[in-house]
Amino acid sequence: ASSGTCYCHQVEVLSNGFPNPSLETGTGDPWIPTGWNNSGLIAGEGIQENSIVHSGTSSLKIVTSGSGKGINFDVPDAT
Repeated sequence: ASSGTCYCHQVEVLSNGFPNPSLETGTGDPWIPTGWNNSGLIAGEGIQENSIVHSGTSSLKIVTSGSGKGINFDVPDAT
């Protein structure tokens, strides 16, 4: 309708496709969130951040001047 009102006719709730999406839990140095893989970070470049978080109680802070470093996760096969 042109009134600006939105009506929902159906809602579908799906499971989260990301492991540990808030990056709240993890281990090691560099600190790698549970369910994620290290992608080139060395000791001290991945840090558990407890003061700047968007959800949960902690997050990942990446401190590096290098490019192509970070974390990733294995995407499940869609078949």
